[in-house]
Amino acid sequence: YENISPLIAVTKMNGENIVVLDVRDPQEFQKSHIENAINVPLGSLQEKLASLEKYKKQALLVNCQTGARSVSACKMLTKAGFENVYNLLGGIQSWEDYKLPIKNGKTKD
Repeated sequence: YENISPLIAVTKMNGENIVVLDVRDPQEFQKSHIENAINVPLGSLQEKLASLEKYKKQALLVNCQTGARSVSACKMLTKAGFENVYNLLGGIQSWEDYKLPIKNGKTKD
């Protein structure tokens, strides 16, 4: 996997079809998240890998609150054969520091 800054992440999101995977707990996710993000808490990622199979060849941007849990998630995804995995450096905290757009409330899953 590759570590990328929020600004590079935005560039990638604008240029390619990238799936945003948020590995925080649902309560954290509801407070704020990147638009269209999929919320799969790190604790249940291993058992949910099968449901993410369809994204195996797509670019995956993994984020958490500060960038710590997403590293574990990136390692797990890479080990499971996901090909284009990016870790958002600094997590959602860094994203918000750059004043990048966020959504509040539940997902539309």
